[in-house]
Amino acid sequence: MNGRKTIRGRFVLPVDGPPIPGGTVTLQDGRIVEVGSTPGDDVEDLGNVAICPGLINAHVHWEFSRLNAPLGEPGASLLDWIPRVLVYRQETGCANDREAVRLGMAESFRSGTAAAGEITQPGSSLDVLMNGPPETVAFLELIGPTVDRAKKALAAAEAWIAEAQWRGWIGRIGLSPHAPYTVHPALLEGALRLARRWNLPLAMHYAESAEERVFLDEGTGPFRAMLERLGAWSPELAPRGDILKTLSGAPRVLVVHGTYLSDAETAFLAARSGAMSVVYCPRSTARFHSRPYPLSRFLCAGVHVALGTDGRASAPDLDMLDEMRFLAARHPDISPETILNLATVAGAEALGIGDAYGSLSSGKQATPAIIRLPEETAEPYGLLLHRKAIPVDAPAYGSRFA
Repeated sequence: MNGRKTIRGRFVLPVDGPPIPGGTVTLQDGRIVEVGSTPGDDVEDLGNVAICPGLINAHVHWEFSRLNAPLGEPGASLLDWIPRVLVYRQETGCANDREAVRLGMAESFRSGTAAAGEITQPGSSLDVLMNGPPETVAFLELIGPTVDRAKKALAAAEAWIAEAQWRGWIGRIGLSPHAPYTVHPALLEGALRLARRWNLPLAMHYAESAEERVFLDEGTGPFRAMLERLGAWSPELAPRGDILKTLSGAPRVLVVHGTYLSDAETAFLAARSGAMSVVYCPRSTARFHSRPYPLSRFLCAGVHVALGTDGRASAPDLDMLDEMRFLAARHPDISPETILNLATVAGAEALGIGDAYGSLSSGKQATPAIIRLPEETAEPYGLLLHRKAIPVDAPAYGSRFA
């Protein structure tokens, strides 16, 4: 949409300021130009809605978007789930399934997501991700538990970066060394070198389960047994206490899950909250046997936390609003206002796109989320998370995808 347009809702929730009852947002040529209470007959009144920043899904796997239900049974361990993922990938070729990615992107956008941190596979094509909505920061997944596989993964990463550079998209990509049990130190160090050379963010699944914690600390347990069965064990994989320190050398870091972060690791991340974030995927985390997620501890310590849905292999859908509601039910001590912050500005900052997304601020992208509210009287943030609040399938209001 080119030109100028002003929309009004029951509430405007800028995130970087207080709620505005009957507020307006003015958009022009793909950007927000004013947030306030603009009068006039030419204002489009959207009625009983909340206008808030487009939601930011800081961690998603769109390759699994053809799944109608998560893999495995609820309550199964991560070690039971991983082989199912491997089989699904082998049987479906989902790593190369461009249509599955398109389905995931469309589902995400319909539910109010303006931007996402997608974990993509070497076989997928950047042109699908470039032609959103939503906006995408694409992290190439790197798996290499042995030296030989690490070399192959780094070669793939260099080719992928070259493609992104050729397409003029170097500012919207990153690398994702998968997890401690699949990433040899040589691969992690190589990914760090590439990240520093090209100013790329890194994302890594870390400390997701109790079994992984044992693997990290002692180099034993069922994760090692699994790697030995697969012929992928290397003595350099574990025990290791240097992973977060190594990651911290990158320009920006997303530590995905982090359910079993130690106190020392929590303090380490808090001290680097400007460049290192934890991404919490509430429904995916709850699906596996794990301790209660230490969200309050992270926030009180000063850790920068963002929200993600994970993919349909471990979550029922890609709806960020449902993710926020689930978080609210699991963590009643966290205010609805804080939850919206985690799902907007915190996610944008974690992905390095806070200059364009995350709040209703002048100069940012014109991608507001429009949420139809229930006919009830309550404080605006609580209404936003009400089970009857529904995202409106609205146009992108002049974003680059309109």
